[in-house]
Amino acid sequence: VTEYLTAAVYRVLGEESLNVARVLSSVFWLVGGVFLFAVAKKIVPLDAALISLSYYLFVPFGIVISISILPEPLMIMMITFSLFLQVRYFERPSRFALIRAAGISGLAALVKPFCLFAVFGSFVAMAIQKRGRLRALVAGDVFAFTIIVGAVGASYYIYAISKGDFLGDDFQSIFLPYLYLEPQHWIRWALYAANAVGYAPLVAAALGIALVPKGRPRALISGLVIGYLLFCLTYTVRVSFSSHCHLQLLIAVAFVLGPIIAT
Repeated sequence: VTEYLTAAVYRVLGEESLNVARVLSSVFWLVGGVFLFAVAKKIVPLDAALISLSYYLFVPFGIVISISILPEPLMIMMITFSLFLQVRYFERPSRFALIRAAGISGLAALVKPFCLFAVFGSFVAMAIQKRGRLRALVAGDVFAFTIIVGAVGASYYIYAISKGDFLGDDFQSIFLPYLYLEPQHWIRWALYAANAVGYAPLVAAALGIALVPKGRPRALISGLVIGYLLFCLTYTVRVSFSSHCHLQLLIAVAFVLGPIIAT
């Protein structure tokens, strides 16, 4: 998606320039910060939300990614947009709010398919917190959310794989279960994750998650973390060879750091 948007701007300008892609990435990253702050204000006090935003804007690896020519800034923007609409849905449930949240979540999956872990994790966790485990899993909104996200997000990838497009080879090589038995795999995973979010913030978030308010705030963060862990167990190859695959963890860390530092 990012490549298509960049190419469209090239056509308008009549020339190619790497600065166009970098500017687009910076804009996506900043808009993602707006949505992250909007979500944080709904789940933690204002001072904690400002701390979460400050961490997001100034974490070193985030700064590097925000001026890169990669799809990750758009991915983060779409995830935070999805989270904002999800929180609004659970605040004031309606059919339109559900369709809107699911539609944006599906579009996030078009940018990067592993966005599905974050958006599903957060939605299901907040549904469980609101209704209880059994009622949430059989609730109509969870089913509808799944159907809409799948229709919007997964249809393109299924089509590409069925046609033998390059995505087919990509999906066949992401999951190598034998890596579970290799200690170096887990070490590399931890190092790349820490490089993405920062060593001190990662440790602080892991130790201080208990300070996050109970209810929807903790459910949202727990859903993001569980989704991230499932992503890492599925995308076994990428998570131990690249830091930018761990950027979705940055959102959860930001939400946890705010209440910790503000306390």
